[in-house]
Amino acid sequence: MKRSFIIISALILGAYIFGGCSKEIKGPPRVNLDPIVNFVNIPVEGAQFSSDTTIYWYGTDADGFIRYFRYAVVESVLVGPDPAVYVQGRSDTAYPWVSVEVTLENPGTKEKISMSADIKDPVRKFVASYVFLQAIDNLGAKSSIVYRMFRKNNHYPNTRMAAQD
Repeated sequence: MKRSFIIISALILGAYIFGGCSKEIKGPPRVNLDPIVNFVNIPVEGAQFSSDTTIYWYGTDADGFIRYFRYAVVESVLVGPDPAVYVQGRSDTAYPWVSVEVTLENPGTKEKISMSADIKDPVRKFVASYVFLQAIDNLGAKSSIVYRMFRKNNHYPNTRMAAQD
């Protein structure tokens, strides 16, 4: 009696598990969620630099992975008084994007960024620039564009030294 109960239970459980399984996925298709990107707190908004500096950020994607980040540097005189309006009024191709690929060796969450400086008065005058940042995931979804303003002076010359034989 006990043995037949176990066999019947096993058959019913097997029919339930294997009979109810289907390779067809039912329900509405999943929507690809946008990734999220933001700056890390160092360097802070409005920081002043005398050389090109490394900017740090982070990004996450709840339903996949981030394929690459991209950033654009735009002087504040071109952006205007409200960078949020600048972001809303721009097409995707209007930014001078620079891509940072994400790999296993490099998470792509930092980059040494070149900003403009005033050539006429490179020591006393800081030039304000906005760094715009966006993440793109494995299915092409784009994060909202975030931005932070930095200032730079001291425009270094483009000089190289070559060894003589």
